[in-house]
Amino acid sequence: CLRYADLERKLGEIDRGRAIYSHCSQMCDPRIHNDFWQTWKEFEIKHGNEDTMREMLRIKRSVQ
Repeated sequence: CLRYADLERKLGEIDRGRAIYSHCSQMCDPRIHNDFWQTWKEFEIKHGNEDTMREMLRIKRSVQ
């Protein structure tokens, strides 16, 4: 998942990359796959805003 999201980012498709992270998050328990969540957080810091960061954190809490 991380490679596909990174590819979309490199192509300038930020929203598509975010959608990939969102979809993959349903299979990534934060207690086990911390690297996935850290990468998504860094993505949102670079390309997102306060709302997208909050949405990522909301999804992270719901997956736990």
